[in-house]
Amino acid sequence: MKKILSLVLLLATFSAINAQEVDYKKGLIKVDGADYAKMEVKKENFGLTKNFQVFSLTGEKIMIGAVATEFDKDYNDNTFLYYRVTFLTVAQEGIFKIPSLDKEKAFAKLIGQSGILVNGAVDEKKVLEFIALRGSTPRIAQ
Repeated sequence: MKKILSLVLLLATFSAINAQEVDYKKGLIKVDGADYAKMEVKKENFGLTKNFQVFSLTGEKIMIGAVATEFDKDYNDNTFLYYRVTFLTVAQEGIFKIPSLDKEKAFAKLIGQSGILVNGAVDEKKVLEFIALRGSTPRIAQ
């Protein structure tokens, strides 16, 4: 039992050390205190629906996140929305779950933790890995 507890504690320590701190303020996504990307929020339906555009630090539009309404909702859990994220520079697309409360920070955190920007440019291999690891495959509404 002691060995298992020690192993769990060790893993938790490494997870805390490797965890990235993502911050979003005034349209800027920061990862571990360093500028990562810029984000614009487009509000629709009196601010109830928010779509996102993400730009590299040089100003190139690299992705668009829009609410995906064509998927079945989980009527027992209304705490999230599905977003279709289009990665413009690498012609890829993925569906992601975003919490319905505080969407801006949740989307910024998702992008900040993705690791898709390498030296200010989108890395196609990292995008594919990100979609595979964090993406969702919801059922299409009938």
